[in-house]
Amino acid sequence: MPSEDLSGLLEGITTLVVNEGEAADIASRLGISGDPDAFVDRLADETHAIVVTLGARGVLAGKGPDRIQIGSPDIEPVDTTGAGDAFCGALAAALDAGTAFERALREGVAAGALACTATGAQSSAPAKEDISRLADQIV
Repeated sequence: MPSEDLSGLLEGITTLVVNEGEAADIASRLGISGDPDAFVDRLADETHAIVVTLGARGVLAGKGPDRIQIGSPDIEPVDTTGAGDAFCGALAAALDAGTAFERALREGVAAGALACTATGAQSSAPAKEDISRLADQIV
């Protein structure tokens, strides 16, 4: 797919969430830089939010002209299985509830971090109250 034709990639999408490896893969297919900052800058616009998860470094996101970087809270990881799913689920739930984009990202980061503090995918899924409490503490 040529870099000029991004419409097919983003058609029907309001929020694209990828990890660093996925961003690099998509970027190479589009002929653009896979650097998370460049990836977000190139794809984010008024109608498409672009989110790149950075593991223990948190998340980088763009929506319109806004760029948001949120670090991950300091945790003792036990198992990272399910962290991305927890992030996406909390982000989607927050956005669906009408939560502001930056707060929704904080809730996603909190959920992903909390999921790393227990083993397994389902057993590590955090409760909404715990997500909210940790999201309040993320700088």
